Amino acid sequence: MALPTWQCGEAALGFNPDPADDAHWHALDVYAALFDKRLTAEALRPLDRVLAVARAGGCRTIVVERNYIDLDYRSEYSAFWSRLFADKPSLVPRLHFFASELGAADVHRIPTSDSYLGYSVLRPTEMGPVGRTLLVPPPEAQSAILTTVTEEPSLFGTALPVTGVPFYQQDGQLMRCAHVVAWIAHYAAASFASIPRVPTGQLALMPQAASSRYRPLPASGLTMEQLQHLLTSVGLPALLYEVNDLAPVPGRHRHRYTRLRGIGPPHRLRQTARNDYRDRITRVVCKYLNSGLPVIVLTSGQHAFTLVGWERREDGEIRLWACDDQLGPFKTVDPLDISRCGAWESLMVPAPEKVLLAGEAAERRALDLLAAAGLMSSNAKERRMASLSREVRPTGPTSVRARLMEGTAYKAQLDDRGLPDDVVRMFRLADLSHWVWTVEVHDRQRRDRGEHCVKAEIVFDSTSHDDDPSAHLLLTPTHALDVAVYQRQEVRVGGPDSGLAEQAFDPWRSLISTT
Repeated sequence: MALPTWQCGEAALGFNPDPADDAHWHALDVYAALFDKRLTAEALRPLDRVLAVARAGGCRTIVVERNYIDLDYRSEYSAFWSRLFADKPSLVPRLHFFASELGAADVHRIPTSDSYLGYSVLRPTEMGPVGRTLLVPPPEAQSAILTTVTEEPSLFGTALPVTGVPFYQQDGQLMRCAHVVAWIAHYAAASFASIPRVPTGQLALMPQAASSRYRPLPASGLTMEQLQHLLTSVGLPALLYEVNDLAPVPGRHRHRYTRLRGIGPPHRLRQTARNDYRDRITRVVCKYLNSGLPVIVLTSGQHAFTLVGWERREDGEIRLWACDDQLGPFKTVDPLDISRCGAWESLMVPAPEKVLLAGEAAERRALDLLAAAGLMSSNAKERRMASLSREVRPTGPTSVRARLMEGTAYKAQLDDRGLPDDVVRMFRLADLSHWVWTVEVHDRQRRDRGEHCVKAEIVFDSTSHDDDPSAHLLLTPTHALDVAVYQRQEVRVGGPDSGLAEQAFDPWRSLISTT
């Protein structure tokens, strides 16, 4: 059966594939139909994945907006493509995906935007045709914690709100994989941290602090130092983690095995050590993914890709989701699998400039503070905190989670967390840094049952140093404390503005995913 198609003048082209019909999707050669040329299977792999994600979402209509002025491609065209002998168009098609069936009579007034699955720009670049793309997560990733972006693109006057994960493919000449990971992190941060957006053409040509022996164009890729300089130039200096130097998982003793830098995970026969290696990685990346920050992975195979989400499977294992410009969006990855692009060597977390404190340092200080508070207290519940912090281990009854967020966002969510009004008042009146690290200690059983599970919480100043993290707020089963106000008070207890509230607190709702 032929794939149903339609046309709306010179403005749009439409396809109506059946999500259940393989023949429809095998016949859907969009790039050849639009540019009248065929590409290699390798170049088309990301586009095939884009279509697969749309199909998984129940796509019944693909509307091709024929002459779209794309900010990113237009900047690339000005910077590079317009200077080539080969004639490249300045306008490009944009694909829009819908779960409802639309025809030519509908495109000027889409009946509903509820079925919108996202968009993908196609470029006339033979080694990497997929441009700016934003897709709704497929069903298999619906339960994952993802670094999503919300937009409202317009199709012939109809606003189409969509929340998805951004993706881009390198073109092999102007944009390489390092530029792509920088763009994905930057694109997410433009929404997350409200920084100005830089088009891809401008980003690709930004001067690098360290020179290269290769000529700038065609691009040959970036070193780690050049990538750091690029990220810093767009307001996102990256926190750097060397995978082989990651801190041990809390509550687990360091395994006595030796690995040379760069050789990746331990041998397959050393399963305990391999699990520990993977847990150290997931422990770092998940706290930043919880915060909405993508994590860049640099591999020994000279490749870079972006982690954009995670989820806990039914067997308790963590599954990581990635956008890889060589494979496409929403691909699962495992740090133990080095078969495709080598071992994971480094992790880079592009973060706002005012985030100087690493999440691991905040977690360590939180556990130390809770243990010290428990040991010094005469209250039985408070003394329990000392042992509670020691119970933080991979299979123990307690876990610790951290999330980076704006101080105003932290205050805005205090009302519906099950806290007393006087604590909400105290914390909302507190002076907080623009960005704060929120560290929570969870009761695992209550969390798994979907109940309020936080038994202790400390909020840290993100501009403090890793060696001396500074706490803004502290909340335990018996005390709520505004540290700055409390330290200034001559009378330590009493009154609504003393900075200290003493009463029994039941577990409260988490600000971090409960999965």
